[in-house]
Amino acid sequence: MNFKRILLAVLCIAMYGCFRPDECDSSLFYPYWSEWTKGRLISIIDDSLAVLSADKYKIACKDNEEFLVSSRTGLSLVNYRIKQKPLSADTFSYNFEGVYFLFNPYFKIIGNYFKDSSVLVIDKPNKTFGFWKIGTSSIKFDKYSYSGTYSEYYDLNEASPWVDGNILFKNRTDTAWQVAVLNPKTGKIEQYDSFKGYEWLNECRDITSIENKRACVKFNRETESVELIVDGKITDTSSLYYGLPNIIFNGNYIIKRAYLSEVCKIGTKNFKFDNDFAPVWIDYYYNPPRFYKDNSKNSDDFVQYTYEDLFGW
Repeated sequence: MNFKRILLAVLCIAMYGCFRPDECDSSLFYPYWSEWTKGRLISIIDDSLAVLSADKYKIACKDNEEFLVSSRTGLSLVNYRIKQKPLSADTFSYNFEGVYFLFNPYFKIIGNYFKDSSVLVIDKPNKTFGFWKIGTSSIKFDKYSYSGTYSEYYDLNEASPWVDGNILFKNRTDTAWQVAVLNPKTGKIEQYDSFKGYEWLNECRDITSIENKRACVKFNRETESVELIVDGKITDTSSLYYGLPNIIFNGNYIIKRAYLSEVCKIGTKNFKFDNDFAPVWIDYYYNPPRFYKDNSKNSDDFVQYTYEDLFGW
């Protein structure tokens, strides 16, 4: 292995935690496409629709080591109540240059973010971002600049819509938030260690913007409930406590991450939990995940899409 590849190996391990590439397999014909993998839920959209994604990789062989040539990311709009043909299924191809190690893809759909029929995507090596609109296979990328003190490779992974059209990247530790705000107009991403002027957000379990208002969910240990707080005021409470689960915003929906993850809805006019919303539970153990109509994992009444269902091949 020459000096250049040794340097690539060191950088790869330091930055991404990857390992030595696999040796080429004499039984395979290179280059070849892998099967679809990493099927995941990007966001709940409304009372019946969700966005799912998956990836596949083109792998080549050089000097008896496998390396990545390109990837293909799929985006699919599906009904999670009733299994049917996806309403939309699109793919986007990304070419890798000089990358010999198989690690998490450079091109990434950011989890939990969905707005204006689009998901947020980031190409970290090229420091660009864009919005992939459902029903299209092209993305317009713009440059971003990151002024954070933490590694962007670990920070820019989960996001929510934020006030004034901005985007909030979130990374919560046990004691505080480490957040960064992207201004899509300027491409600047600025990091903050706390919410100055909005200190009430620091104790929240998750944060987003709904109707251009700052919203969060917070655990109340005394009442064993979850509080919905909008612009600093408690607008509703729910008995979603159940042993301090992780709660994640998907627009005006929240997902209580547990053995089975419950989906609940927040009304955008009164900012209260919608009791008329027919709940659904998600099992993240499966890829892509299963959607259950009740909270019994043993139930046969669930909706699940295979990769062939989503992308046809």
